[in-house]
Amino acid sequence: MVADILTTFPQSKFLNKSAYIFILLGLAIGNLIPSVCVSTIFHISIVYAIGNFLFLLGISYCENVRRFFEKEILCKVVRYSFPLILIHFPIMMSFSAWLFVELREANLSFIASLIISWSCSLPILFVGVYLFYKFVEVPSEKLANWVYNYSLKLFGLDQ
Repeated sequence: MVADILTTFPQSKFLNKSAYIFILLGLAIGNLIPSVCVSTIFHISIVYAIGNFLFLLGISYCENVRRFFEKEILCKVVRYSFPLILIHFPIMMSFSAWLFVELREANLSFIASLIISWSCSLPILFVGVYLFYKFVEVPSEKLANWVYNYSLKLFGLDQ
């Protein structure tokens, strides 16, 4: 929805002037409203979605903040965000949890067990994310593009 607003109203004076307010409102709504304060009419996820929407809208219209997020290194790193979202939970809840429990049962302190289990899990996580990106996400994107382009040709919409 934010992308649609940005393309429909690229030079909106109101949105440009209100960008920092939207960022602050989005952060406040997303972080400062405890779930016990939300009435039963709204689910907490709706409140968070509103906060995220305002935050993204503000970033989209704030030139300085947008320039920061358009840095080349961030654009390269963000390509691994989807695989990270999918891979981190199974790895952390299987290998990391198992190792942590084993270390605690071996009478290591909580902090030592935490540091060791995370130190051993992060390389596995990085390798898993890279492999997922290379062998699942990239081929899936190629397949989706092929299906899209083929559909355009099939229905004569590729002019």
